[in-house]
Amino acid sequence: MASFLDLSLFSHFHIIFTFLLVLVVMIGVLTHYKPFGDKFPGYWVIAAVVAFFTLYSPTVVGTITNMAPWFVMILMFFVFLIITYNLLGVEMDWIGQHVTATSGLKWAVFIIAVILFIMSISGSVGPKLAKGEVSGTSDNIGSVIYNDGTVATTQSQDFSQNVYAFFFHPKVLGMLFIMILAIATVGLMSSQKGAM
Repeated sequence: MASFLDLSLFSHFHIIFTFLLVLVVMIGVLTHYKPFGDKFPGYWVIAAVVAFFTLYSPTVVGTITNMAPWFVMILMFFVFLIITYNLLGVEMDWIGQHVTATSGLKWAVFIIAVILFIMSISGSVGPKLAKGEVSGTSDNIGSVIYNDGTVATTQSQDFSQNVYAFFFHPKVLGMLFIMILAIATVGLMSSQKGAM
């Protein structure tokens, strides 16, 4: 049954959207930094060539297709946050000064962007890697048997199951716990030393 909000038709146009996104981003970068000077007329040509070459790689198209909705959602969140601050009476100059002065916010946005990039590239490359030949051993190293009898292994053909089994493996969780504990310990020790 067709519905008014059925957006499955847009999945056939993801190549066009990818081309336009790469074209606009490249034009923005080239006209902002002006690597060939102010009077160079070929910025649109360079951006169009890069956008066309992007379409020849299904991995790059898949990565951009996976990554773009997340960045749009984050951008919309920040726009609505700024609008909310404006409605509450905060001036745009004050917001701009505090955003540019806060290095923690810049690092947080950078770290989120890197995490989204890694997630997107693993989402487009990972299933291709998981379809390859899996060389397992008889003792099934890398698997976890849960209390209900289910076995989670990192040697299956399903990429998402492999990622889930890796991150929730007891050894990985233990390592993360020890790292978080070490970071907290160093932070507390350095703050106590500075107070003396």
